[in-house]
Amino acid sequence: MVYERLIRGGNEAAEASQIVYVHINAPNVPVEEVLDNDRLYLGEGVIPLADFLSGLHYIGYKGVVAQEILTPSMPKDSPEILILRSKTGFDKVFAVAGLK
Repeated sequence: MVYERLIRGGNEAAEASQIVYVHINAPNVPVEEVLDNDRLYLGEGVIPLADFLSGLHYIGYKGVVAQEILTPSMPKDSPEILILRSKTGFDKVFAVAGLK
């Protein structure tokens, strides 16, 4: 819902007080083709997350931004590698958005 308002130009302006937390999962296909078990790390999908995060910052949102990775099969990398991949994605997207 917030994505629709901030990125796609919905009719109503979102307010920070309306957002409990932000849950990001980034597909690598158009939004209309998204499946529940095929989401990527931040910065690897098709959603313009830097613009989305900039929009959240603009409206004064200061809450949680969490990611959810859903894949058709279990990851083969170690937890340490997966955490580093997540951190790298967060760092990159937040930097492009001009946020810390």
